[in-house]
Amino acid sequence: MLKSYCGRYSVELTRLSILLFGAILVLSACSVRTGPEGHAGQPWTTYLLNKERSNVSSEVVNIPSKPYWTFRLWTVSELLRPYDTPRTSFPAVVDGIAYLGTGGEKFYALDLDGKRVLWSFETEGDVDSPPTVDGSYVYFGTSRGVIYALSREDGEERWRFNVDSEIFASPLFLDGIVIVSTTDDELIALDAEEGSRLWRHKRSYARLVKPRLRSAPAGSVGKVFHLFSDGVLISFDAGTGRMLWEKKVVDENFNKLKMARRTPYIVDGDLYLLNSKGFVSRISGENGAVLDEYDNLSARDFLINGRKIFLFGDEEMISLRLDTRETLWKRELPYGSPLSALGSRDYILTITGYFNKPFDLALFGKDRSRIEVIETKGGTMTFETELDARLSPNGVVYGEYVMVLTEEGYLVVFRNS
Repeated sequence: MLKSYCGRYSVELTRLSILLFGAILVLSACSVRTGPEGHAGQPWTTYLLNKERSNVSSEVVNIPSKPYWTFRLWTVSELLRPYDTPRTSFPAVVDGIAYLGTGGEKFYALDLDGKRVLWSFETEGDVDSPPTVDGSYVYFGTSRGVIYALSREDGEERWRFNVDSEIFASPLFLDGIVIVSTTDDELIALDAEEGSRLWRHKRSYARLVKPRLRSAPAGSVGKVFHLFSDGVLISFDAGTGRMLWEKKVVDENFNKLKMARRTPYIVDGDLYLLNSKGFVSRISGENGAVLDEYDNLSARDFLINGRKIFLFGDEEMISLRLDTRETLWKRELPYGSPLSALGSRDYILTITGYFNKPFDLALFGKDRSRIEVIETKGGTMTFETELDARLSPNGVVYGEYVMVLTEEGYLVVFRNS
């Protein structure tokens, strides 16, 4: 049984642990252990795994089979919350240490092996920005527009940089430069060692109200790619900030596809991004030309695993060959598009949230979550279960660990011991 730090959630967490235990057992039976002491997994250094934002590990990930630890990240009473749910950033995990911040103006480093807090840091503003780890430092932003660089070892502040707007997106670390996007359509590049500004780009266009995107910049080989709130994808030289090209990808009505992925996805130098119709466009990283369009399904999210692409729509998901767009298999999604889809070499784990209304009465309704484990080869579902708790779309798979976040503010960790 998982120990809860707040008694009122102990029953929900126990039930969640038992149900997830079954799902993880199935994955564990199909996994290969790749190294000792829980640190075999590919480090998840930033939002969506890496600077290419792939959200798919290239290794055979050893999925845990035992509930291990739960940690309450935010202790503000539900009645006093300024938001509908606790806001918790997507964790980064390196060398068995999980780094993440919360809506309680605090940032944590958690030792997964030891089940303990290594250090915590009081921040100026809530931490919605998923952190990025590189070398000896961890970088993130806050709702008050402060960008921090902290020592991974002890949480000591190395530098901070203030901007004039909120920071929701994860920083990009590329070639000794930290690149951050703000909610005011500004891209700022800072020297990773000193925190001094190297360049900035302010996107301006005539519109009274702009959509507040959480799109994070992606990077590869000295180039930065970012989608701005007017739907324009721009490529920059990472060192100088010089604009290399721009391409209109999405019209300004971003609400057509709510919760759709808006962060560029880089594979072999090309970019993959959802366009206005929900189709995945393949765009040349060299000049911004549209090379292909996967118009088989209007999607909200997608994954590229090997030479296959997986599209997640409102009612179904499909697997296609990346080069020929040949359909390999399809699966119905009776509960809608997943909140989160992440993968290893052979499997995809999806988390779907929905509101269950007995007898179609909202008064007696309850938030629920659904977890499915799907083989990438043939689309066979190896496990499915439903939970009486709502999970946030922030799952992480790392070596012997699986981490999920509940909307009550718990980090729940599983481990194969």
